[in-house]
Amino acid sequence: MMRLTRRSSFLIVWGALLCAGCPDQNGDTDGASTADSGESPTDATASSTSPTASTGPTTTTDPGTSTGPTTTGSATTSSDSTTADSTTGDSTTTSGGPVDCTVVEFPDAGLEFRIRELLHQPEGPLLGADVATIEELFPIVNPVVDLTGLECASGLRILELHGHDVADLGPLAGLEKLEWLNVAVTQVVDLGPLAGLASLHSLNVSATDVADLGPLAGLGALETLDISNTKVNTLAPLAGLTGLRQLIAYGAEFLDVEPLVGLTGLVKLNIAETAVTDLGPLAGTQALEFLVIDHTDIADLGPLTGLPIRFLNAESALISDLTPVASFPTPIIMILSDNQIVEADPLIGSGWDASDNPDQCLEVLLTGNPLSTDALAAALPAFCAATGAWVWADGLMDCPGASPCVIPP
Repeated sequence: MMRLTRRSSFLIVWGALLCAGCPDQNGDTDGASTADSGESPTDATASSTSPTASTGPTTTTDPGTSTGPTTTGSATTSSDSTTADSTTGDSTTTSGGPVDCTVVEFPDAGLEFRIRELLHQPEGPLLGADVATIEELFPIVNPVVDLTGLECASGLRILELHGHDVADLGPLAGLEKLEWLNVAVTQVVDLGPLAGLASLHSLNVSATDVADLGPLAGLGALETLDISNTKVNTLAPLAGLTGLRQLIAYGAEFLDVEPLVGLTGLVKLNIAETAVTDLGPLAGTQALEFLVIDHTDIADLGPLTGLPIRFLNAESALISDLTPVASFPTPIIMILSDNQIVEADPLIGSGWDASDNPDQCLEVLLTGNPLSTDALAAALPAFCAATGAWVWADGLMDCPGASPCVIPP
């Protein structure tokens, strides 16, 4: 158990936001998962929207705590097959036409090394029938630039390329079983080769120069998408992706969230550090529990009234009215620091009860607001007494009988 600071408590929440789409040991994902991303912050003051945070799977020696597949250095044999090359290795079809997969050549030394490592074949020809049995390519330690040869990996479900200098995703175009792909911090610009990957349900393209999400418009299985710190200037291609549960989009270039109107299953949304000012389109997102809008010019939380939000980071926005916040069910952490909040009276009638939450955790951060004398001397103490909350506010660091939020390790 640990005592959390204002920053560390948010980092735990942010880890949950980031890794809901991470594959577990079997490569499965759970959009509702709150597992940590597997990367411990090295700087306690690091931005909650750090572009270097990876949403990739993690390895561990303890299978009980892994948020990603455990790689044993052997290929995983697929139990079923949808293309001929999975069994014969003779050929496969990509967007460029048939490819001979009888013997597979990998021009990229780093990729070839990993393939040989997985197949326990340090030398000799790599048969397509063997390459087709590989289900997971994670991790790839040596630098990779060219994915040529992966068109024959027809059984591939998980591919982690975070941080590699890959630019061309063409060899992935025919990988019909691919479910989980991370190309964050790469040279990727064109997502066109992904357009036909109907099984893809988790995609990370953060910190790339991707601007066009059009190729994703038909990916109905997509549940988790990270486009943070990209050049994406419209979310329009996502309008029909009704299965989308998590969208991480901080630092992207879009101006509004209008295309999200019909995404009623959206559970987690991060639009921090964007030009978004109107939350109106989110009024119908009746499943929304995690929302990050820090460092924006958002002033009105009214459209969020009545939504089941449990985690909110609205730090450094333009919020002045807490009435919509008081309509949420008992939250766990509300970060409202550095806004324009003067009065806290709406919180008194919220009906929140810390005992409703695991470990009786209910934390509200209000530092850096021009809170009135009445708010500090009367409203917030009354709120604490009624709810059991722990409050951070200038001049009021906690409440009698309350403790800061404690998250189980």
